[in-house]
Amino acid sequence: MILHYLAIDTVAAVIVWMLLASRLMGAEADPLTLTLVGAGIWLVYTADRWLDSFPGSTETVQAARHQFMGLHRKGMAILWLAGWVGFTVPGLILLDGESLLFGAIAVALGVFYLIYIQLHPSKNESGRFRAGGGLLVGSLVATAVCLFPILNGEARDHEKFLTLLLIASIFCLQTHSTRLWEDGQRISWRWVVILSLAGAIAAGISGQLPLGLAMIALCAGVLVVDCLTTRDRVAYADWMLAVAGAGGWVAAFVNLAR
Repeated sequence: MILHYLAIDTVAAVIVWMLLASRLMGAEADPLTLTLVGAGIWLVYTADRWLDSFPGSTETVQAARHQFMGLHRKGMAILWLAGWVGFTVPGLILLDGESLLFGAIAVALGVFYLIYIQLHPSKNESGRFRAGGGLLVGSLVATAVCLFPILNGEARDHEKFLTLLLIASIFCLQTHSTRLWEDGQRISWRWVVILSLAGAIAAGISGQLPLGLAMIALCAGVLVVDCLTTRDRVAYADWMLAVAGAGGWVAAFVNLAR
């Protein structure tokens, strides 16, 4: 649970999926870009939780991760500032101009969304914006994951676009499921099965079989977690995404190694 409270599970999922996206797009997943993207996602996620830990925030019913953040607010603020310095300085020094530009745009979009939902909270916790917000978050994180593979990959442009589209759909499924669990709702198994089959078929047609397998694995994970008796299903969500991505990476490694 500590790893979940510190958003380490989110970072793990992002790194695994960046490895998969890099392999599918013919890019080299070097340690620098993996570290920078993972750090960037961590900074945005922890900032969101830090703001949500205050009374009167957008989270009217605080989850365990927000309660943890509230208990350690000062220490997490210091850790966040240290992470920001450690993230910004190497990026400015080591990245090329194009990577910096698109990276800054991706970060700006994430920060804008974070500020917007804090200034304009939904009056209804299960309203359309909050449920849709999960879809927007999924799209933003998928874009961050695919950014460097798109810039540096050797695959053709339409192959990169299809890979980004499929990964975004997978992330949106996960974040939308998380939103429903946060609002105390259950997942419709029919909806998940239909999405799983549709995603797998789309991935198969486009020649991205590893993503099809990852989609099926994620959908299976959603159904399993939804059946758990625990009150905090969200704690399993990002690990579920990481496992699905790892399965896709193994499939891509075996397939491309032939």
